[in-house]
Amino acid sequence: MSWEALGSIAEMLGAIAVLITLFYIAKQVSETKSALERQSIYDINFAFNQIHIQAAGSPELALGLSKMEEGQALTPQERVQIRSYVIAQFNAFETTWMHMASQNHQVEEVAEMILWFLGNPGVSDMWEELKGATSLQFQEFVSSARDGI
Repeated sequence: MSWEALGSIAEMLGAIAVLITLFYIAKQVSETKSALERQSIYDINFAFNQIHIQAAGSPELALGLSKMEEGQALTPQERVQIRSYVIAQFNAFETTWMHMASQNHQVEEVAEMILWFLGNPGVSDMWEELKGATSLQFQEFVSSARDGI
């Protein structure tokens, strides 16, 4: 066998090794992307759960939420608590919306959750007051969801 033939075989083996490496890297990137997707969903669920645990664990906040749902006037302290709660909810909604949009998922489910939350007159009023705490793109998303009712 000549040196040229050995060189050609070595080049072919090198090319095969490069292809195998590229396939391996592609698989690893895909697995990493999937893991990040799962972690992101976990983080979003965790955020919503923390918000709800806060309401469940605070009689004062629960009372304020109940009063708001019934259209009763809130004390200044209750208003501060409810504002913080509503901002946290909308931040979690915005994070969910950004995640879904970045993954090219349908965002209608997020819109439905937001519309359900805004169905409370007190929340709807607070949204108008607090929407500046969210991005303009999210505000536009919420407006278009509301217009689509």
